[in-house]
This record gives sequence, C-alpha cells and structure tokens, in this order.
Amino acid sequence: MEGKVFSILLSGFLVWILAVLTVFFVNFVIFYPLEIAGDFQKDQLTELLMKALRMSILGSILSILGGICGTLWESAYMAYGIPFISYYFGIILHQRYFKDQLWFYPSEWITSSGNWGPYQTGLWLFLLLFLLVLIPVLGGVLYAKIEEL
Repeated sequence: MEGKVFSILLSGFLVWILAVLTVFFVNFVIFYPLEIAGDFQKDQLTELLMKALRMSILGSILSILGGICGTLWESAYMAYGIPFISYYFGIILHQRYFKDQLWFYPSEWITSSGNWGPYQTGLWLFLLLFLLVLIPVLGGVLYAKIEEL
C-alpha cells in the first residue's frame, strides 16, 4: 500500500518536473546562443526553479486527489479527471466567493504573487502541509478498499 501511495505521489511530481526541465532545456538550446555575452541572471533562474518545484508539488497534490476519488468511486476516469476538475473548481470558488483568500487559488500557488511572508514561506508551508494531510487520507482510502476485498 505504501508503494501505491508513493507511486501516485511521485507520478504527479515527476510529470511536472520533467515537463519544466524539458522546456528549460529546449529554451536553453534555442535562445541561449542568441543572448549577448554578459552577466548570468541567477535571480531569474532561482525564481524559475522555485516555480517548477511549486508546480511539481501541486501536481503531486492533484494526483493524490485523483487517486483518492478514483479509489473511492472505483473508476479510472475519476482518477484522471479529478485533478483537472479540482484545479478549476478552486479557481471558480476563488473568483466568485473567496476573492481575498490566497490559499483557495491554485494559480496563486504557482505564481506566488501574493503576500505569503518572507521568502514565500507561508506558501511552501501551505503546500507541504496540504500534501502531508492528503498522503494519509489516500493511504486510509486504499487500506479501506483492500479490507473490503
């Protein structure tokens, strides 16, 4: 069961981190030779890597949500569809009802443009706490389904 939880967590993480690294590599190959020789901007690279890590953690969160719903309703379609639905559901709820709550807006989790504290510490803590809460929930759902069988 731990292997299933870990594989679901890692699948959501790796999809996004590999996508971002592929885009970085392609942009480096195409655009870096066109740059004027000079200073390397480490701040922008750090911000891009932090954004990639936040997207990967968000991918893990959405993957676990899909795993929970797919296990509960015993449907692979739920496992594939719930990450998209939950992402846009958070956007709709934020835009219509919770305009002042940054924690309800998935796009904010990626861009981190709001006031999350120094070095965006609040955002990192929120994402990691959200992930750490969902991991035992998924484990419990999987364990309950195994007990049913």
